[in-house]
Parts: sequence; C-alpha cells; structure tokens
Amino acid sequence: MNDVNGYDSTIKYAIMDIVGAINKIESMKQDRYLAMHPYSITHSADGYYRTYLPADDGKRKQIKKKSKSDLEKVVIDYWTKRSPTSFKERYAVWVDRQKLKGVSDNTIYKYQTDYARFLKGKKIEKRDVRTIDEEYLELFFNELLSEKEVPYRALKALFGYLKGVFDKSIRDGLIESNPCLKIDLPLYKRRCKQAIVKMPEERTFSQSEKID
Repeated sequence: MNDVNGYDSTIKYAIMDIVGAINKIESMKQDRYLAMHPYSITHSADGYYRTYLPADDGKRKQIKKKSKSDLEKVVIDYWTKRSPTSFKERYAVWVDRQKLKGVSDNTIYKYQTDYARFLKGKKIEKRDVRTIDEEYLELFFNELLSEKEVPYRALKALFGYLKGVFDKSIRDGLIESNPCLKIDLPLYKRRCKQAIVKMPEERTFSQSEKID
C-alpha cells in the first residue's frame, strides 16, 4: 500500500509541476500582451480604471472597468486575438520558452547579443513569419554574408535560433512547416570567415606572457 501511495504522490507532484509550468507560461504571455499595450491604464477619481484600445476607424476607443484585473483581461483578450507574428516578436516568444526550459542566463545573453549582431535592423525583423520560406531565408543568408564576415560556427548558431523560432511558431499554430529544413547550410561554409588555426606555441602563453 505504501508503494502505491508513493507512486500516487509522484504522479501528483508531476502533475503539479506541469500545471505550474503551464500557469507560468500563461502568466508570461499575459505580461507580454500587457507590454504590447501602447496606452496607459489610469485610475480615476470615480473609481474606474480606464485605458484605450485601437478602433476600426484608425482612432481609439476608451474602455473602463471597476476592477483593474477586469480591465487587463479585456486588454489581454484584445492583443491575444492579434498574436504577434513578426519575426522579431516570435524571436522574443522563443527566448521566453528557452527561459522556461531552464536555459542559463549566459546562454540567454548570447541569444540577445547574437540577435543584435546578426538580426537587429534587418528586414527579417518586421517580416511576418507566415511569409518566410526557404527562398527568403536564402536571400537573408546571402545578404548577411555579403555584408559582414561571419564564422561558420556563428552561422550555425544563428541557424539554430531561426529553426527554434519556426519550431515554436509551428507549436503555436502559426505555420505548418519549418523553412530551415530546406536550407542546405554547409553550402554557405565556403563564404564564411575562415577560422585561423594557431600553432601550439601560439595557443599557449609562456610563464612571462601570462597576465596577472
């Protein structure tokens, strides 16, 4: 009986962990949608919480609720129905998922610095992921390698980020297939910056060369 109870407890805690992870994901999504909201939420003297939402005529309409949480639910529902689909937004969604998986802070920092290095300011940032196919990615890689020297190792890492973004977009029902699967990445190796192979004596410091 004790073994059965122990087994039941294991299942119970596993379910609790799953539920906790799901709730955390939902909380992060809600925070992201609130961050997308361009208007402030104010609390007026009459006791109502107010904000604005974009209207169909290009203007804006005011909404108000007695409870701030009720007002936030309306805001979240509005932006949820307009789920982010640009590559930049989807990259942020993917990074959030990596955080939930327990990826280290150093790795998350690398995701951010590599984004700034290879993707920030590029046309792909604003491109809707639903319109990115293998031909678009080929153009992106060709332009990137024409503009700057990129080591093949860095290109492979960038390719991994892209693949992760599209895999997450598949899970979220935005796209049906991953365009990265049709990219023959090794073909770009010859266009990458070649790694400099150092001789053994160049790779090690002598005692007098060591930095204190």
